[in-house]
Amino acid sequence: MLVEVSKIPVRYGTTTYCAGDTLEIKQEHYLSNLFTVIEAEDEIDQKKNQDENRNTDQQEDKGETNDEVNFDNISDEELDVFAEEQGIDLGRATTREGKLKKIFEVTGDGAE
Repeated sequence: MLVEVSKIPVRYGTTTYCAGDTLEIKQEHYLSNLFTVIEAEDEIDQKKNQDENRNTDQQEDKGETNDEVNFDNISDEELDVFAEEQGIDLGRATTREGKLKKIFEVTGDGAE
């Protein structure tokens, strides 16, 4: 939970916090005479989940997902871009089949 130190300095962990300082503490360490709650534990968890969802949505908007890539529907130019982004050296491969073979060798995906 996110709290603000009320009146007197408080030592939490290895750090001393003065009145007005904010810090994140565990729920079981909360004492009402020392701290004022700024955000409860569930609110912080909710915000973290929203941030994670927002990051996932942004990745999906950019076409970045953790799912496998379907190479059947992408062009040769997109294969070049994919290989470059993944740090895969296509060597002398110029055909679609050659590029796919190099990509599969490095990633360990695909059937030969």
